[in-house]
Amino acid sequence: MIAAPHTTAPELIYVDLQPGRVYALLCQFRDSAKAPRHSQLGMFGVLAFQVARRTNELGALAGFEKSGHFFFNAPLGRGYDDGLISAIAICEMLDRAPGKSMADLKNALPKTWSSPTMSPHCSDETKYGIVDSVVKHFEAMQNRAEKVAGQKIRDLVTVNGVRVTVEDGSWGLVRASSNKPELVVVVESPVSEQRMRDMFEAMDSVLRTHPEVGEYNQKI
Repeated sequence: MIAAPHTTAPELIYVDLQPGRVYALLCQFRDSAKAPRHSQLGMFGVLAFQVARRTNELGALAGFEKSGHFFFNAPLGRGYDDGLISAIAICEMLDRAPGKSMADLKNALPKTWSSPTMSPHCSDETKYGIVDSVVKHFEAMQNRAEKVAGQKIRDLVTVNGVRVTVEDGSWGLVRASSNKPELVVVVESPVSEQRMRDMFEAMDSVLRTHPEVGEYNQKI
């Protein structure tokens, strides 16, 4: 792709973006042979379109990623990842709660017990196949009305991996890392720390049936 100054190149680049992956866009062009690449001047970006697309499909007001991507639909935003809109939304929350600090608002939220992000090693060549198998395993359990961590499955979300929620609201997530030879495992419970640990044991017991899944970087 070549363009003269102040013009646009006629060529187009088509890229097949895969759901659930994060893409970094780096502009490697230069203004001259000795000039720095555009990426060194700040011309780069990150696309994490899975949550944005799903938020739009559901007509949800907002979608969030644990990595810090926030997507707001109308009337708050226009559907894309926007840090300034996030800051404005927080300011408006504080404005609607005079006399309260951000800490007060945070402490008023229901208490949950959450794990850190745990990542067992799994090669790039096999991780997506392993996740597909885990999804099918829990779908079969739901169809047979079998229990996970002692309770029936209340909800099963299979967007970018699988999130299993049981009757008391405890849940476990397994997905493939988008940029490392790893899986991602997270568990949470609104009930107790023990229920959080129960969910981890349930999720991990399924992963342990796959010898391709290695050791965790950390565990609860």
